[in-house]
Amino acid sequence: MLRVSPIVFDTILTLIQDHPVFANNSNVPQASVEEQLAVTLYQMGRYGNAASVEDVARIAGISEGS
Repeated sequence: MLRVSPIVFDTILTLIQDHPVFANNSNVPQASVEEQLAVTLYQMGRYGNAASVEDVARIAGISEGS
C-alpha cells in the first residue's frame, strides 16, 4: 500500500485541487478531490489483481466510473 504522511497528502492536494480536470459542469456530482486523490494513491500502492479498478472501487465504496 502506498502511504504518505498527512502533510504530504495535503501538499499534493494543494498542488492539484484547482486543476481544470476536477471541474464538473454536469448535474452529476463528482467525488471530492480529496477522495479522488486517496483512491488514486491507494490504487498506485497495489499490484496485480488487487490493483483492478473493480477491486479498488469495491474497497473504496465507490462505483467504477466515479
